[in-house]
Amino acid sequence: MTTRQVRDRLATVVDAARSGEPTIVTQRGRRVAAIVPIDLLDEYDRLVEAADTAVIRDRLARLEAGEPTFSLAEVLAETLARTE
Repeated sequence: MTTRQVRDRLATVVDAARSGEPTIVTQRGRRVAAIVPIDLLDEYDRLVEAADTAVIRDRLARLEAGEPTFSLAEVLAETLARTE
């Protein structure tokens, strides 16, 4: 659905999301966004948080085992690379 179509039918698109149906939004033929059920977004947020927590726990375990430490920049770079 194009951005213009979404704008013209926003209430219908929101109702579809509420019913569990995602809507892909396109611009010039390219997928640029999605309007999704809130439960799906909540699950995505939970998965991202779990991945971040796993990285932190791994780093703490390495520190406790006496492995070399990592700078914040290194940790952030690795975390961001995992989410791409």
